[in-house]
Amino acid sequence: MSLGNEDMIVILVAGYSSVTAAVGGFDAVSAVFDERDARGAAYCNAAVINPHDMDVSSRVLRETPPSRQRQAVGAHIEDLAKRLGRYLGAGLALAGGPAGGGGEDIPVAAIADDSTGPLDRDDLNKLGAVQETASAVLIGIFPAVMSDRIATATQAADTRATKELSASAEQLEAQIAAAERKSIADAQR
Repeated sequence: MSLGNEDMIVILVAGYSSVTAAVGGFDAVSAVFDERDARGAAYCNAAVINPHDMDVSSRVLRETPPSRQRQAVGAHIEDLAKRLGRYLGAGLALAGGPAGGGGEDIPVAAIADDSTGPLDRDDLNKLGAVQETASAVLIGIFPAVMSDRIATATQAADTRATKELSASAEQLEAQIAAAERKSIADAQR
């Protein structure tokens, strides 16, 4: 049985030449998310990141409010776009690349899961290439059914890469959490 557009998620990394332009893209994407919320909650998450800020704590410039995230999925999957942004470019530890950071609580499902998850090394390289070359990036995670409206909302982006996944936000979160766990373990060695 194949998944429909409603069951698939899309990861978008849109690169902008300025923070102002990326925040404008974020506001347009948030409006699309708000439309979607009016018709039924689905997992939608976005963040604007300055990937070149040396202070990791100030790289996230704007993000989806936690209340919207909890409404759609549950309290444990928050900040997924922001967390994914930390690993783009370098790659998730489970995909063979180095990883950094990771102090969040790790769900039990991720600890028990030894699989690599929905993103592979090529996906991470493709998405990370946008982040490496842009002054600011908008990272979005949303249902595939919203792809056309999100593409319109981010048409001002200088570069963009997307990946459609036959996976849930929970599966993506488990991959990131497992990479965070591996990163912590590697740092303690």
